[in-house]
Amino acid sequence: MSRRLRRVRSLIAEFNRDLDVLLSPTVATVAPPLGHLGADVAYEPLLERIAAWMPYTPLANAGGTPSITVPMGFDDETHLPVGAMLSGNFGADALLVQLALELEEARPWDLAVLC
Repeated sequence: MSRRLRRVRSLIAEFNRDLDVLLSPTVATVAPPLGHLGADVAYEPLLERIAAWMPYTPLANAGGTPSITVPMGFDDETHLPVGAMLSGNFGADALLVQLALELEEARPWDLAVLC
């Protein structure tokens, strides 16, 4: 593991030390239009678009901390799904799954919105 990744892991562990769970959006906006992240988009603009759309998940990936995304409803304008991401400290996997199950039970998907 590179020195930079070890440093990120250390910083995230330090940040999470006094937290049980960190709640964030899964992505910054609803899903972009078709083609916005297409294979025909040049590398640099594509990387910028991806980073702007999903700034939260890479932190958990780089830090190696457990995270889980749960559906929390639909955007009123686009009717696209909206999610929340729960992240925890190392070893908090069971807590995150338990919380996700409770959230999904408390706020089930309204499948009528999809029709």
